[in-house]
Amino acid sequence: MKNVDIISKSRDLLEGKWLPAIGLVIIFSLLTSLPNRLDDNLSFLSIVIGGPLNLGLAMFFQKIVRGQNSGIENLFDGFRNYLQSTVAFILTLVVVAIGFILLVIPGIIMAMGLSQTFFIMADDDNISGVDAMKKSWEMMDGYKMKYFLLSLIHMGMAILGILALVVGIFYALPIIYNSMALFYDKLKMKEL
Repeated sequence: MKNVDIISKSRDLLEGKWLPAIGLVIIFSLLTSLPNRLDDNLSFLSIVIGGPLNLGLAMFFQKIVRGQNSGIENLFDGFRNYLQSTVAFILTLVVVAIGFILLVIPGIIMAMGLSQTFFIMADDDNISGVDAMKKSWEMMDGYKMKYFLLSLIHMGMAILGILALVVGIFYALPIIYNSMALFYDKLKMKEL
């Protein structure tokens, strides 16, 4: 499946689900960025809640891609696997940061290789954060460049969304997140 087709299909799958998707993206964005904006001393809260919220985000959009019932409450479902999602979040941040410190390219490779971690955790409640990271790395073998190119499309969409009087970002972000979930499902089924 071509990246352009993934974006198009992702948009189509949001039909009738735009309001909850936009609402979830707004809530996610506020919860993950608000502590930093309120006070620099609260920035640790973004790390404390980042893992479960990213897992909940993956669960929500995975349900949309699979045609299952989804709602804004799915954002908080990641807290049921708090410890493992937090471990995965922190380790991913550290590994990608080290990659960027070494040079930019290793950081990008690390980010692409670990990109499926939270979708894997959304699929398997019993997997540890470390095992999900390992599985993501294995699944992405041979697909990192494809995902990188999809990420470039995502960046272009986000920039255009911001340029569209900022309101366009609320249209772009649900498509971006949905296409990430669709990429995971297609990767898992070996349909890429």
